[in-house]
Amino acid sequence: GYARNSDAPRAGGLDLTPPRYHPPVKRSVTIDRHQTSISLEPAFWDLLKDAAASRGIAVNALVAKIDAERIKSATPPGLASAIRLWLLAKHAGQLGDVQMRWATKANYEALGQLVYDAVHAEPSPYTAAQRNAWMPEPRNGVDWDARLGRQAIVMARDGENIVGFMSLDLANEVNPAHQGYIDFAYILPEARGSGLFQKLYQWIEARAIEHGFDSLNTHASLAAQPAFSKAGFAVVAEESVEIGDQQLRRFAMERSIG
Repeated sequence: GYARNSDAPRAGGLDLTPPRYHPPVKRSVTIDRHQTSISLEPAFWDLLKDAAASRGIAVNALVAKIDAERIKSATPPGLASAIRLWLLAKHAGQLGDVQMRWATKANYEALGQLVYDAVHAEPSPYTAAQRNAWMPEPRNGVDWDARLGRQAIVMARDGENIVGFMSLDLANEVNPAHQGYIDFAYILPEARGSGLFQKLYQWIEARAIEHGFDSLNTHASLAAQPAFSKAGFAVVAEESVEIGDQQLRRFAMERSIG
């Protein structure tokens, strides 16, 4: 996290942290093989670099994505302004025009593709071999539809694209009647770190309470465990799942609700 100003290192009463106010600095970036110059304050360059690193992509790639999004706008701002606005939205816990919706059967195939894309995205705590064993192809078909059909699924849409979803199994075939199970929780790399996980979870918890559950449990991957911990889940056990010739670690987690 970021240290509060009062925690910043000081010497002789002088703040040694980087200056809060600084004029824009011009740097070159490459978009579609063309170089262009952008002027941003150092604080925004730092945020842009962090945002790119959290997605496992280069700064140039992230700038190209923001540029493509701004061009689609009815009133596109300049690229530097678009970058500032994108970073502001991200750090305000938003991502573009994200809207929360309950999924229907028409969304099941897209959700199966999202799971595949999220599992195989870089960076990942699992090896390529582990991910190929876990998710060799996008999920779809009769069995997939039947599995999702018994669940309440909240999804986040950024424009026309689904960028994340979370599901609550309402069938209760394994857990006690009072305990709900979060079966799926997947977010695409570009939406991670935006506060989206917490939004999805809030919708699921509200639905769980409405359904009469007083606790929730899940099996969290290595990537999802920190987000579930932040949402108040406690690790019950660390498990190893064998898929083919691969062993994948995960965590059984639970929390009380209501």
